[in-house]
Amino acid sequence: MTISRASLALLGFLFLSVLLVGIGCKKKSEAMKAIESDANGYICSNCKSKFCTDRKVIPSQCPDCKNQNIQRVLSYKCEVDKQMTIEARNVPNVKCKQCAAPVNQIYMPQKVDLIAWGATFKTEAQVASP
Repeated sequence: MTISRASLALLGFLFLSVLLVGIGCKKKSEAMKAIESDANGYICSNCKSKFCTDRKVIPSQCPDCKNQNIQRVLSYKCEVDKQMTIEARNVPNVKCKQCAAPVNQIYMPQKVDLIAWGATFKTEAQVASP
């Protein structure tokens, strides 16, 4: 049995197509990178304590002062100097901490970013109401 050139070319094309689709599916888009995180970061509106939890944990109070007025934080990336600025989600008109340019790229901060920002990691028991 012989395989024609046309059949061989078709098989090669199909193989390359499947390979390229597989490679393309493994790469995360910028949008997916922006919304995925391994932790949640917070700042207390009362005592200004910075803390983070596992991404599955939603705190009900500040672990330090026990106040329930805590704000989730987001990470903002400056287009000018690529600096990441972490601020409470409700802060309007966030500016880069390094160059003071307005920032418009919003990301969910990773645990390593939150720790570098000064947050301390807290367990579910530490942030739950009694």
